[in-house]
Amino acid sequence: MRPAGERALPQPSVGIIDCAAAHSGSTRSAEQAPPSPTTPVNGMNLYSALKALHVAGAVLMLGNVTVSSFWALFMYQYVRSTGGLSFKPIAKAILWADLLFTFGGSLLITATGIAMILMSSMPVLQNAWLIRGIVAMGVSAVLWLGWLLPDQLRLARTENPLEIQRYFRRWNALGWLAAIPLFYSLWIMIIK
Repeated sequence: MRPAGERALPQPSVGIIDCAAAHSGSTRSAEQAPPSPTTPVNGMNLYSALKALHVAGAVLMLGNVTVSSFWALFMYQYVRSTGGLSFKPIAKAILWADLLFTFGGSLLITATGIAMILMSSMPVLQNAWLIRGIVAMGVSAVLWLGWLLPDQLRLARTENPLEIQRYFRRWNALGWLAAIPLFYSLWIMIIK
């Protein structure tokens, strides 16, 4: 029983955490049972911590994808209009931001997503929303690894204005195209 005035901790959504162990007919008492991932420790359980990190990874990745494309377009137009400035430092900054935030966020999303699936014993192939989200992330990853990242490397190495224009236009168009499945994946995860 909780002391007066203490709020109950929010519990994970039904179906996310495997409750089979609670209904297995085990004769162990609650005092003898090992702590489960859903047992609160200092107000937080492991599943909730993973979910928070999962959301943080999505914020890092989607925020960087959106902001990088937006500011790169303005910087590209500025460099073109001045004629004398180099785009190389801008391209390098975008490349490092992508490696840190986009790649880092996607690793966080993937690692925590896999951990939550394993913890909950969720049948992946029986959850269409999960499959659609994973496929959308995969499509975006293919675009990023196959075209965006190589174009970023090319932009960071060249000073040729015609090459910069060609690579930047393709990078910008494919970058927005690669962002669409990411936002779709976010939408799918929220409305599930």
